[in-house]
Amino acid sequence: MPIVFARCAGRLWSAVDGKPKGEGELVRVRNLLARPEVSLLLDEYHSDWTQLWWIRIEATAEILRPDSLRGDEAKNAIAALEAKYPNYSKVPVLRDPATLIAFSPTRIVSWGSTK
Repeated sequence: MPIVFARCAGRLWSAVDGKPKGEGELVRVRNLLARPEVSLLLDEYHSDWTQLWWIRIEATAEILRPDSLRGDEAKNAIAALEAKYPNYSKVPVLRDPATLIAFSPTRIVSWGSTK
């Protein structure tokens, strides 16, 4: 499933944002609570195949509610998301219940085309 994310304090962060969604806890959140081991795939497609690359980040996902975070962790993650995605000036980064997803990398594998 595609996500938006920002890097902050050694982790990747995503939020259950204010775009319209169904009622209750999202399936992706329930799935991550049940099985927090994930793989994130970042890639660049280009018609010039010498420009292709991908990075796979294996990580452990943690569902966090901002009021339970220590220090400025939630505030900094939200600021990083807002800075990366200008649309968050029109759509709230968090919806009720406020939920952040923190991905802590455990392994990184990459590939890039060589010229």
